[in-house]
Amino acid sequence: METSLSINKFPVGLVILLLLGLVLIAVTQAVPGTHAVERHGDMAERVRNCLDMNGALYILINPATGRQARICQLESDLWGIQIVEEEDGTMKEVTSFPQRNRYLNDVLRYLNGRGYWQ
Repeated sequence: METSLSINKFPVGLVILLLLGLVLIAVTQAVPGTHAVERHGDMAERVRNCLDMNGALYILINPATGRQARICQLESDLWGIQIVEEEDGTMKEVTSFPQRNRYLNDVLRYLNGRGYWQ
């Protein structure tokens, strides 16, 4: 009688998917900085939570600094902006703050004026 060893591929595939999911979360979330809360208080945490739960509506890049601006919508006329930069292979928060504008285009123009582009 011949015995064969069979490996169930479902758990291995599930583990791989979970690991990929964790990597994706790690790549899209920035390590929080202290400036945001010191300067903008609880609103900085609201912006972080919005981005963590909903993701960014837009990500703009400042070619001069290499920083990214991530935008989320907090309320109908209140937007959250998080500025991040890569440091040692990790995205680190520079600051997070609210921006009161009625339209997303106004927020984009605000960031364009500070050197951030799509």
